[in-house]
Amino acid sequence: WSPGLLDRVAELRVRAADAGRTVEVHVLSVPADPAVIEACERAGVDTVMRWLPSAGTDRIPRRMDEFETAIAEMRGE
Repeated sequence: WSPGLLDRVAELRVRAADAGRTVEVHVLSVPADPAVIEACERAGVDTVMRWLPSAGTDRIPRRMDEFETAIAEMRGE
């Protein structure tokens, strides 16, 4: 994830279309922040993914819950 990355998604899609191709845009390491997830969606990102820690299994569900909560907040749920 990098804030300037989203500015380039439209350009990437245009370049792909000009070459007769389609692309899917996947962004890794997206923070559990509803505003960031929404910005990715508006920019045309196909998939956002959260980076999980290399840690014991007790921390991973908590991180997944944080991401799920952020998505729900973004969608007004």
